[in-house]
Amino acid sequence: MLNANEKKDVTVKYNLNGDSRSPEFKYTVKVVRGKASVGQAQENQAEGTITFPVTAQNSFGTSQIKVVVDNGGTSKECEFAVITDDPNAESVLKGMSANLRKICRSLWLQRSLHF
Repeated sequence: MLNANEKKDVTVKYNLNGDSRSPEFKYTVKVVRGKASVGQAQENQAEGTITFPVTAQNSFGTSQIKVVVDNGGTSKECEFAVITDDPNAESVLKGMSANLRKICRSLWLQRSLHF
């Protein structure tokens, strides 16, 4: 979870599971849904990690980010969500009121269906 316009580095770990690293090894990081953005990804080959900055959108919402690691035709991918919150945003319910209703009849009908 990030606050609106907040930026945070994300690190994803990968493992080639004993396979040798292909000369065509590549990775991609992209936003597949939502308004978050990702910056330039950096790989640490020795640790098997990919690190990239994620910047949250400036409004409430959820973004989906996908990381794909391709080792010469064999690929693995992972997706994760970035949830954006804005603690300074004005409540959309401000100034509204709610009424609490007691509905006994429907509860009785639901209970009677279980007999």
